[in-house]
Amino acid sequence: MIFRHCGRLILGPAVGGALALSVAACGGSSGGTASPAAGGPASPAGAATAGAAPSSASAAGNPSHAGSIDVCSLLSPADASAVAKQFKLSSDPSATYKLMAQKQPPPTTAYPTSACQFTIAQVTSDNTGSEAIVTVGVQPAKYLDKTGTKISGLGDEAYDEGEYVEVRVGDVILQSNNNQGASKDFINALYRAMIPNVK
Repeated sequence: MIFRHCGRLILGPAVGGALALSVAACGGSSGGTASPAAGGPASPAGAATAGAAPSSASAAGNPSHAGSIDVCSLLSPADASAVAKQFKLSSDPSATYKLMAQKQPPPTTAYPTSACQFTIAQVTSDNTGSEAIVTVGVQPAKYLDKTGTKISGLGDEAYDEGEYVEVRVGDVILQSNNNQGASKDFINALYRAMIPNVK
């Protein structure tokens, strides 16, 4: 199903339960299925950090960089587990969590994008524990939608657009929507863990 919201195309859940992400002139990334990717963090060398001044590359929005980022490598299992514990994904304070990451195929857009679906699941003997599924897409910074409420202290600049939050890190945007079992604050905490690994 396709819905239009705020000038964007927002794709509904795909067949098989995979999640989709918004796609439009101001958004981009899609859901689907692909092989699992390693959850280890990338080297933080050259990473943009919260509070950094916008660069000339940020204004230009280098599209090739957005398409080449391995989004699945931006979130480590340790960081995912820490966020799950912080937000009490499970009511059991002793719960442990595992991270599964699946690279998502890019949508058909005029610019390159990349995305990953993260599943953070409570480890239980019968696999019935709590879980959160968050799909994060990366697109060029020039498509940042600044119509929402500005959020301070998140990336180089961030805006709450109502249904999702967009965060600019250098010359790219991190964006996530159509998530399951994850609040905006939960997703923003994931962003904070991922931002130092964006190169």
